[in-house]
Amino acid sequence: MAKDFFDELGGTLSKKAQSLTERVNSVYETQKLRSRIAGEERMAEKLMTDIGRIVYSRFLEGGEVDSDLVSLCEEIKGHEDAADELKADAAGKKGQKICPACKKEVDKYASFCPYCGTPVPDPEPEEEEEPEFEEIPGNSDAEDAPAEDEDAEEVTAPEEAAEETEEAVPEEAEISE
Repeated sequence: MAKDFFDELGGTLSKKAQSLTERVNSVYETQKLRSRIAGEERMAEKLMTDIGRIVYSRFLEGGEVDSDLVSLCEEIKGHEDAADELKADAAGKKGQKICPACKKEVDKYASFCPYCGTPVPDPEPEEEEEPEFEEIPGNSDAEDAPAEDEDAEEVTAPEEAAEETEEAVPEEAEISE
């Protein structure tokens, strides 16, 4: 009886193990297929990106591009220009400038890019705008000048006052120690 029990248990375990192995193989095969599908989809996306790069390079070179794509190419160009300006601002804050050819950051004192050898012009200095002052209503030059009082003494410049003081002080004899 015990032998029948263990034989039956062994058969059941064998069937379950075989069933489990089949399910694992099925999951494994399904995962392999999903992985291949994802690889094919990535490749298709890469090729579409490459097509877009070809169309965009034609647009930049002035070549013929479908009218539907021109507006997209112009939008891409606008985003690239904005990104270039932001990169230049960031590089300037770090004491660097951007190579016009390879777009890498180089030292601000470099005349040539150490990565590609392209001449790197110095960035144009930013002109500081002088702040504009608004004239306050009711405030004019005539009002700023002090009122002349006939009894007021004449105010002299500091140099003139010093000269008058020196003339008024008599020369004293040298004091010996």
